[in-house]
Amino acid sequence: MGFDDGEITALRRDATEELGQDDLVEEPGSKLPPTFPPTEEGSGPRKPPTPRVDRTRRARAWLKECEQELQNQPDVRRVARLHFEMARTCETILEDARRALPHYQAAVEHAPDYVPAIRAARRLLVGARMFPEALALFDAEARVTRHARDKATLFFLKGRLLEDTLGNREGAEEAYQTARALDRSHTAILGATEQRSYANQSWTHVDRNLAELANAAASDDAHRAALTIRRAQLLESRQQRPEQAAELYETAFQLDPNASIAVQALKRLYYGQHRWRDLIRTLEAEAQLATDPALKASALYRAARINAEHLGNRDEAIRLLEQARDLGPNDPLVLGELSRHYESGGRLQALVETLEALTEATEDTAERLTYTQRIARLYEEELGDVDQAISWHERAVQLDPTSLSSLQALSLLYRVRGAWPKLIDMC
Repeated sequence: MGFDDGEITALRRDATEELGQDDLVEEPGSKLPPTFPPTEEGSGPRKPPTPRVDRTRRARAWLKECEQELQNQPDVRRVARLHFEMARTCETILEDARRALPHYQAAVEHAPDYVPAIRAARRLLVGARMFPEALALFDAEARVTRHARDKATLFFLKGRLLEDTLGNREGAEEAYQTARALDRSHTAILGATEQRSYANQSWTHVDRNLAELANAAASDDAHRAALTIRRAQLLESRQQRPEQAAELYETAFQLDPNASIAVQALKRLYYGQHRWRDLIRTLEAEAQLATDPALKASALYRAARINAEHLGNRDEAIRLLEQARDLGPNDPLVLGELSRHYESGGRLQALVETLEALTEATEDTAERLTYTQRIARLYEEELGDVDQAISWHERAVQLDPTSLSSLQALSLLYRVRGAWPKLIDMC
């Protein structure tokens, strides 16, 4: 039982649309399938869709006609075409994948360069868990694929099948390396090769793959910074190369100023290597980028300590501490350090002002008494301001009426000023 031209074309169109594949390229001189003539509006009523049972019956009859044509031994390209159309009909119209698979394989055998047949056969082989046969078709498609990136994707997919499904890690690694050689900008391929190199503890290869991944992410600075940090961690922990690791952490910090991991690592490495100037520079950069005033002040305070203790640069330490004080005027840690440097530098007026701030900042009565008496002695002994000395000694007595040192100092200062009524009141 035969089909008319329109019915044959409809069967072919159904198969093509459901699979999303193009027709096989026509061989020269072969008989072309018929096509629908163009319709015009008002040319007549449309035919209702063919019932499914009728479509199946007609498809089976059409398959028999194809088999009869194959018995006539047409040329090789025509044989491939017929098998491919029969496979599509079996898969889509008859929904019989097992019957379709041999036809797809026959199409590949007769037309090894026809990609839709290769892909369809591979898809059904994977679905049937016939993995060795499916693997061969990755290589078959790669041989007829022109673009290197497309070839690389095929070898990557082959590697995934080998690793994830078959557990063949050595074969997967070989496929990944082939894919990487074809395309060094494919992030999935580079990630797969990096994972295999890490599993093999091949740290040099891991570093190389991470570098290529970072280069592939040229448009995303945050992602590049994260990959660069991973490279630095690898150099530091696995290869014991802290100097090179520090360089990579610096690169990551420049790419992404919010990369706190890089900042913390740089501070640790620079401190361990006694690279004080680099450590100070990192702390100042951290302070500049921080949004929390407390974090800014903390970074500046640590930079000041390093300047003073390791480089002997008191003036720079004072400059940084003054910046930290402006951010947190009542921070006893900053004020205490600043007062120490003012005293050693002979900046007495600035020392007095800092001690006054410490007096206001502390809640402890004993500490407040100590600062108050110290200010009074500075006015009395160093600055020569008797009135201020009296005022601060009186505050000290208010804090501790039994403070013998303050009472004795007041007695002497009252005599100097001739403040006899106050001296009498003391007695």
